[in-house]
Amino acid sequence: MDIFLSTNLNEVQEFLQFYANVNLLQITDTKTSFPVFVLILLLLGALIYKLNLPRFTFSSKVAFLFAVLCFAFTVRDYKYSNALYRIIVAFQEAKMQAMRITVAHKQFLTSKVDSIAKMQHISTQQNIGGQPPYIVIILGESTQRGYMSLYGFSLATSPNLLEFAKSKNLFIFDNIISPATSTNASLEKVLTINNYENNAIPWFSQFNIIDILKIAGYNTTWISNQPGTTAHESVATSIAKQADNASFAKYGKYDESILPLLDSIKQQNTKQKQAYIIHLVGTHWFYQFRYPPNKAHFTDKDVESIQGAYKLTPAQRANKRHYLNAVLYNDFIVASIIERFQNDNAIIFYLSDHGEELYETRGIAGHGGKSHFMVEIPFMIYTTDKHKRIIKHKLL
Repeated sequence: MDIFLSTNLNEVQEFLQFYANVNLLQITDTKTSFPVFVLILLLLGALIYKLNLPRFTFSSKVAFLFAVLCFAFTVRDYKYSNALYRIIVAFQEAKMQAMRITVAHKQFLTSKVDSIAKMQHISTQQNIGGQPPYIVIILGESTQRGYMSLYGFSLATSPNLLEFAKSKNLFIFDNIISPATSTNASLEKVLTINNYENNAIPWFSQFNIIDILKIAGYNTTWISNQPGTTAHESVATSIAKQADNASFAKYGKYDESILPLLDSIKQQNTKQKQAYIIHLVGTHWFYQFRYPPNKAHFTDKDVESIQGAYKLTPAQRANKRHYLNAVLYNDFIVASIIERFQNDNAIIFYLSDHGEELYETRGIAGHGGKSHFMVEIPFMIYTTDKHKRIIKHKLL
């Protein structure tokens, strides 16, 4: 829900479209429609009284009282099962969280003075023997590893990464979970040394990935397919703006739009030690907007072939199909970034900020709740042949 206050209007519109389709239509369910029906009866009763129509008989009064009692006992369940109520409550919580992040951003900028002072007292060991490696960190969005064939999923959703795995240069971790199920809460820990053991210290008062790379003497470049200006600062943009170079794409473009930008920056950057952090939109909802139509591969029949215990509605089946195609497209993007450094001395990391639940056992799609599907993320490290040769030589 922090999407409302830490992103742009296009993404908010996608959010409303997505959850209107997925959740709000659930009012047709018996559990949620019954209180609405009772409310209609109450309104009719008031209308009858107002118009001085014939009064209820004793039996009608008893029935009416029973309906009122039913309404009283079911309103609480309705309140918590109704999507609109949940959105309002979540919006209020998100507003408070966004305000905290905005305040934190201001404190973050102030704390940079202290961080720079600390850096001046830290000595770094110089890289000896050969050119220092490129360091590349690819940050994905909302990708659950359970839907990647690289992790054993039955459909071929990650063919390119599987090819890299055959080279023995791709190291795959299958037991990594994200620290949270929403972007800001997760990146507070992913991009800084903040963790649950030192959580009493605010994330913005601790060293972040840009600080650490600069201490190591790296020129830092942040490339993002997400907007750099929102109503409230996000954790990612707060840290990104500390990089030596930061480029933010216009929201709404596919992730492939960052590839020419990466090519141009890499070609022009003459610094000896270069680090790139590339922030993708990944497989973030609205899933059908995450890949070009000509990249669509999976069909409803493919979704039916992986049908689980939960029976999907036609709309849910289509939504899952879009997600599978988004995962496949994301595989193409990550592989394309790796290819751009394949002939260099480089080490490349890929992970997602959090996972995604997608109707595995219930009628819910998304993240931000409490579900193991929302924290099961892909994490992998790719080392180029040149990097492996240099490291092997140093170890001898």
